[in-house]
Amino acid sequence: AISKGEDVLTYTEYSEKYADKKDATKQVVIKGDSFVSSTGKVEKASKYEGKKGVVKFIDEESTVTYKVVIPEDAKYTVLVNYIALDGRNNAINMGLTIDGKAPFDGLQELEFPRLWQDAGDVRVDGVGNEFSPSQEEVFVYNDHYVQDTLGLESFPYTFYLTKGVHTLTFTSVAEPIAIATITVGKPV
Repeated sequence: AISKGEDVLTYTEYSEKYADKKDATKQVVIKGDSFVSSTGKVEKASKYEGKKGVVKFIDEESTVTYKVVIPEDAKYTVLVNYIALDGRNNAINMGLTIDGKAPFDGLQELEFPRLWQDAGDVRVDGVGNEFSPSQEEVFVYNDHYVQDTLGLESFPYTFYLTKGVHTLTFTSVAEPIAIATITVGKPV
C-alpha cells in the first residue's frame, strides 16, 4: 500500500509550488510490459485483446515500476491506456508514486472506471411504465488521465519532472486491470 507521509502536500499546494514552470512540449510513451521491476502477481502479455506489450495486474497490492527518460524540465500529465479485467464489478483503483514517493495527496487510490452499455432495450411493464435496460460491462481499451478521484480538480493532475531518468510505480489497490501504454506528456 502507498502510505502518505506527514509532509505530503495537497494537490493545490503542489500545483502552486510549480505554477511558474513550463508545460511539457514533448511526450514519452511507455509500453505496459516494459517495466523494470514488479511485485505480486503481474503477467506480461505479448498480445491481449488486440494490443501488444500489455501488463496484467492479477492481484491487489501488485506493483510495477517503469523507468522513464524525461526529455525536458516541465509539467507533465500521465495518461493510461487500460482495459478492465474480469473482477467484482467495482471501480478499479491504482496508486502511483514517482521516484518512490507520492508528490502530493490523492495518488493513493486513483480510480479507473469500468465501461458499461445497455444490455437490451428499454423494458415496459403491463401499464406502460418504462424501465432502463440492464447493464453489461464492456471490455475495451480506454484512455484515462491520472486525475482527482473526488472531482475537485477540473483537469488531470500535472507533475513537475526534471530532465533525466525517473521512476513511475503503479500499485493495484482494488480490482484487476491490464495496461497497454502510459503516456507522460503535455498537459491538456
